[in-house]
Amino acid sequence: MNCIFRFEMAVKTGLMVTLALAVVFAAGCPKKQNDQKKTEPTVAAEQPKEPTLPEPADLKSYKSLNGAEAKINFITKYADEHPESAAIMVYKVLDDNDVKVRKAAMGILAMKNLDDPNVVYVAAKALKDSELEVRQSAIQACTAITDPAVENVLLTAIADSSEKVRTQAIQVASHKQPAVRLSVLKAGITSQYENVKEDAVSSLVNAPSPAAMDILIIGLKDTNPDFRDEVKSEINSLISQEFDTYDQAQKWWDANRSKFDDTLTEKN
Repeated sequence: MNCIFRFEMAVKTGLMVTLALAVVFAAGCPKKQNDQKKTEPTVAAEQPKEPTLPEPADLKSYKSLNGAEAKINFITKYADEHPESAAIMVYKVLDDNDVKVRKAAMGILAMKNLDDPNVVYVAAKALKDSELEVRQSAIQACTAITDPAVENVLLTAIADSSEKVRTQAIQVASHKQPAVRLSVLKAGITSQYENVKEDAVSSLVNAPSPAAMDILIIGLKDTNPDFRDEVKSEINSLISQEFDTYDQAQKWWDANRSKFDDTLTEKN
């Protein structure tokens, strides 16, 4: 009897030790990968300064050409035969050291009047060119572009060192969709260049709207008294109100904006 009792106690004791060891072992073991909280690394996507555009197969023969005339003839023919790839072709050609070639390439693209998003990249690259004619053609090439990304090109252009480029940029911006147009004109009215400010005012007045008035009033902050007088005169011509300061104009406009329709015509 005592032997049996001792045997049962030993079994029970062994089971308890086994269970205790199992608990300790489980606590010390790492959890399965599925039970762990997954932490995805955050990697900031680097945007290339210039896009990587594929090189059309037919363009490879361009590299073997010598002389501006031969290259320009190639560019002209290529743009006529492959208008869908013309922008990509010109983007590549803008790396040519010959300014005659770059001027011709950009001029040809501008004449095509394409609504191709790739033209935006070409224009952005061309605006870095030291040759004025190349930069002018870059803005002309943006005339038909409906891609909103053209806004950044025009914002860059209104700060160009050449008055011709700046003026052309305001002209092109004036015919873009409202969001792009107003963004460029808002930057223009605070420009360091007098011609840009004056062109921005003219564009705002030629297409009056409450949003245009929002921007026009900003011109009353300008440090140039002659420019402020011009802005005051234009505001008066649009809403028949005279203001001496920006704060005065802004306060009145905030209180009365709802009285005007989308063309700045006073509601009855």
